[in-house]
Amino acid sequence: MVNPARLIASLTTAALGSAALVSATLPVAHAGDMGDCPATVIVAARGNDASETVNPVRYSEESDAVSNGWEGLNIRAFLQYAEQRHLDQHGESLLRDIPVLGLSGEYHPADIPIPEITDGAGLIDVLPRAGEVITSTVDGFRRTIDVGIPGARLAIEDYEAATGCAPRYILIGYSLGASMLSLQEDWLAQKGQLGGTFYFGAGHQSPGDPAAVGATVNGGILGRLPSNSLDTARTPNRMIYCIPHDFACDFTPTAVQVGLDEGTQGPHARYFLHPDTEPHSAEVADRFSSWLG
Repeated sequence: MVNPARLIASLTTAALGSAALVSATLPVAHAGDMGDCPATVIVAARGNDASETVNPVRYSEESDAVSNGWEGLNIRAFLQYAEQRHLDQHGESLLRDIPVLGLSGEYHPADIPIPEITDGAGLIDVLPRAGEVITSTVDGFRRTIDVGIPGARLAIEDYEAATGCAPRYILIGYSLGASMLSLQEDWLAQKGQLGGTFYFGAGHQSPGDPAAVGATVNGGILGRLPSNSLDTARTPNRMIYCIPHDFACDFTPTAVQVGLDEGTQGPHARYFLHPDTEPHSAEVADRFSSWLG
């Protein structure tokens, strides 16, 4: 069973999200001169509480490039799956010439603290401590928003300043990271540098978004509020993937109950960890690969 505090924290985060995402302001970017630069860079933003999964990865055997490791477990699993699938199907590497820039804690804290609750406690047992959970979540969410929204743009600025490159960017965001990256679409599109967006487990998924794959009807916790996936969309190369009954993006009473029953084994945590058991993994990997061709 899921720690009910996590469910309360998730719902509190969602309630705070709309106003914070709408009101955020971002700094101005300054790109360097083009040199021997990649045509495309992947910017990856992990979900909450994933700092323990920092693990640099060389995604292509044909490249010496290694990620900084901050892409997190689920995005890492997706990129490894997409690389292997493309290699198996086409006999060539997908990510050989494409660096992966994970947003580190400096730019995207993603560390909303959740108070410990005794294992096995039910939602009713947690209600007396709901105030503590909500306060902790509000404080952590405020810090994540204050740092993370401008931080995503700052990370790109710093990359361009350090390399002298101004590539196009493919944005990949999971859960909280998807909401952070969605607000980078507008300015990147205005500069002609937005190559595509892929979000999954995203609370800002709008009901009926034509770019949605998987659970498409109900939308996410923030899906009917400003800055949802349709409001922020700035490219035709876009996907937003939701496993059915993931309460973040398929927000229904059934999904909430599934989250309580299955906890860390539930839909929201499963993305790409066992891709062959997910009916849409191949579809999203192939569509993603087409943007890089």
